[in-house]
Amino acid sequence: MKNKSKQEEKKSVAKTGMTLSLGALIATGCMKGRGARIFHIWSGIALVGFSFRHHNLYQPKEKGKKA
Repeated sequence: MKNKSKQEEKKSVAKTGMTLSLGALIATGCMKGRGARIFHIWSGIALVGFSFRHHNLYQPKEKGKKA
């Protein structure tokens, strides 16, 4: 596992972030209180951010753009 490329490492970090933020989203969804509500909102924002990052990591790089 030490021979992972930088791209594979970035993908792994994005997947881990998505997993953790989804877990926090589920946990705070079952809780009550103002602090849980705020944390729930931020967990949702983090999930969207990690999902967007993960999506962009799987897009092929464009070599030559035509105008």
